[in-house]
Amino acid sequence: MKKFIYILLFFIPGYTLPGAVGQAAVNPTQVRPNQQLESQFQANNLSATQFPAFEKRAIQKLVDFGDYLEIIGNPAYEKSLREHAVELIYGLFVSKNVSIGQWGTVSALAHTRLAGKDKSGDIIITDISVSQPLKFQENRVAGELTFALKSVKNNIQQTYSSEITLRQTHKKFGNETIGVWEVFLGEIKEK
Repeated sequence: MKKFIYILLFFIPGYTLPGAVGQAAVNPTQVRPNQQLESQFQANNLSATQFPAFEKRAIQKLVDFGDYLEIIGNPAYEKSLREHAVELIYGLFVSKNVSIGQWGTVSALAHTRLAGKDKSGDIIITDISVSQPLKFQENRVAGELTFALKSVKNNIQQTYSSEITLRQTHKKFGNETIGVWEVFLGEIKEK
C-alpha cells in the first residue's frame, strides 16, 4: 500500500516527495500567492480593510488625470495621441458627464483642451490626499480626495475635492469575463 501511495504522489503534478534532490516539498493544497488578492477584487462584498488599496489607486487616477490633460492640451503631440488621452480620461471617472467645477463636465474640458480653446494653459495637480477615507454610505462605497490645482499660465492655485467611488465592473480576461471592484473619480468641486 505504501508503494502505491508513493507511485500515486509521483504522478501528481507539482508535488514532490520530501527530501527529493534539488526540489522542495510542495503541499498539493497550497494556494497560489495571488489567489487571495484575486478573490478580494472579484468578491461580491467588500471589507473595509481593502479600502486603503483603492484609495491609493484613486490618487494615481487623479495623477493620471493631470497627465492626460497635459497631453490633450499640448499641440506638439500627434492628434491621435491626444484623442486617445481623451478616451483614457473618460475611463478614470464614473461618467464623462461628471461635473468638474468651472470647466463644466469631464467631456467638455477634454474637448475644449483638444480644440486648443482652454485658456488656462498647463494644469498641475499636486498635494493629493485622502480627506474622507472610503466608507460604506447608503448603497455604495465612497470617499473624497483633496488636491491643489495650479494653472501655470495664470499662476493661480486653488484647492479642490473629488469624490471617489467603488463600483463592480466586468473585465475580460482572455475568453472569460470577471466582475472586479474598481475605484472611479467623481464630481470635482472647488473647496
